[in-house]
Amino acid sequence: MTTAAPRLLLLTQDFPPKFGGMARYYDELFRALPRGTGAVVSARAEAHGGGGPGDFPFPVHRLSRPPRGLRTWLDWRVATREIDAVVRKSRPDLLVAGNFRPFGELARRVGGRHGVPYVVVFHGLDLMRLEVRGASSRWRRRLFERIARGAGGFVFNTSFTAGLMEEHFPHWLDGRPWGVVRPGVDVERFRPGEAPPGDGPPVLLTVARYAARKGIDTVIRAMPGILRRRPDVIYRVRGKGNREPYLRLAEEVGVAHAVDLGGPVSEEALPALYRECTLFVMLAREEDDGVDVEGFGIVYLEAGASGRAVVGADSGGVAEAVVDGETGLLVPPADPEAGAAAILGLLDDPERARRLGVAGRARAETSFTWSRQARGLLELAETVVGRGAG
Repeated sequence: MTTAAPRLLLLTQDFPPKFGGMARYYDELFRALPRGTGAVVSARAEAHGGGGPGDFPFPVHRLSRPPRGLRTWLDWRVATREIDAVVRKSRPDLLVAGNFRPFGELARRVGGRHGVPYVVVFHGLDLMRLEVRGASSRWRRRLFERIARGAGGFVFNTSFTAGLMEEHFPHWLDGRPWGVVRPGVDVERFRPGEAPPGDGPPVLLTVARYAARKGIDTVIRAMPGILRRRPDVIYRVRGKGNREPYLRLAEEVGVAHAVDLGGPVSEEALPALYRECTLFVMLAREEDDGVDVEGFGIVYLEAGASGRAVVGADSGGVAEAVVDGETGLLVPPADPEAGAAAILGLLDDPERARRLGVAGRARAETSFTWSRQARGLLELAETVVGRGAG
């Protein structure tokens, strides 16, 4: 007799139409769950009104009060009541708190009322922020302890993130099941196309927010050295955020003519963007004494699935997304000279770049499909639900 998979209810503020890696992580992960698991998502309603049902294969309930606006007792009461109604209707076996705050606390409140266990998902940066915020407030430390102690288990997006938990909050893991559920990639949507035209300029691509830890400034500082050898190279960036500091930097170092800094692209246009580049480059680094860190980087997988070699920096969880020497090259973070050398090495050896891209595609197909990650989530869910039943 086959046991039905547990029904999951995801509570998160990172979900489409919100842009970003975490929103994509939850969207794709829950789409990959088997039909009939009853996956229901309660997500933030966007300020621009994006609260419609979308094309999701499961119900999506939008909170009337965005979680970032839970400032008063009434806000919390309304949010708790709305999630409570979803739980009564969908009857989940497990709550999945996609954000420690506020959804870990909401899961603790509602789950306790209905006897439904919950797990908390961590992505790296959130754990580091908890340590900083907890150190500044006894009240916050007590709240964090209640949420963590009440959890039935934990999900980590990488082994690196799990290591952060073991280093900073080892007592939270005591006796609780946990698992690593890495980001995946849609290998049908992101796939190799024709090689970039041989007579066109080489294009280096970064897809990321304009944030310090993404290392966009490091690549711009590497461009003078690259252009001295390959004057036709173009560095293209697409993402959300303030571009002005990077435009000024490109002017200062004399490479503005070769730097194309644009805004975000649509999900529909993203696959072609990878196929049109020569190399994918994102030299992420740690910021704020390690508090701001790249936990993984879905974009590295998307580039690899598209058959493109990757140049990244050995920082945070990037080494779990890029295998140095196999699917791409890793260089020391915040080192423009090392970045320039790796990029020029691959531009000068297109056959090696091709081999790295082929290996990146193969790794995406074998290890990083969303269906494989979804199975990992369900296995952990079964463990947590089984322990609760016992």
